[in-house]
Amino acid sequence: LPRSIGALRNLTALSLSGNMLSEDIPIQLFNCRNLVTLDLSCNNLTGHIPKAISHLTKLNTLVLSRNWLSGAIPSELCVAFSRESHSELEYVQHIGLIDLSRNRLTGHIPRAINNCSILVELHLQDNLLSGTIPVELAELRNITTIDLSSNALVGPVLPWPVPLASLQGLLLSNNRLSGSIPSGIGNILPQITMLDLSGNALTGTLPLDLLCKESLNHLDVSDNNISGQ
Repeated sequence: LPRSIGALRNLTALSLSGNMLSEDIPIQLFNCRNLVTLDLSCNNLTGHIPKAISHLTKLNTLVLSRNWLSGAIPSELCVAFSRESHSELEYVQHIGLIDLSRNRLTGHIPRAINNCSILVELHLQDNLLSGTIPVELAELRNITTIDLSSNALVGPVLPWPVPLASLQGLLLSNNRLSGSIPSGIGNILPQITMLDLSGNALTGTLPLDLLCKESLNHLDVSDNNISGQ
């Protein structure tokens, strides 16, 4: 990516997906402060996600998946997604998407994720993330999909007791989660359609209120230590 890209001050959408771009994301890119959509997926980008991403205060779609990015997810990434509304004059569709999947990101999921009030989809699968699932995810009132599968997350499946009314897909497979599936999971995930908890170290039995949910059409709890009927 040329450093001169920062001169495109009026740019609102940039998609360079599926090329052979390499090296780091240039810091000059974040001079394009009118960006609403940024898609650099399916390249060979390396290095960290720059903290200067906080300069993109209009961003509502960020796709950096399928690269070789490393280091921690900067909490500064959440600045843009805390913006409540977008101008109707903006060219791109209002989505609310963060996709950092299939990289080499490490560290914890930032607790500042609760500031991403416009976030609809969060994809962090296939990284090297550790720590627990942050309880702050429960504050994302517009979220419909959370995919944290294939990381090294530990702790309970659902660390939050309050309902996530909009969540439809929760994918947590192939982590190191332990404990039992909460007995009130049906109330915590009232609209869940897809739940994948496979490949963890979960114990206990399957809650009846989960098995009786009419909205649920995909349930995978294979490769755990679940017992009972």
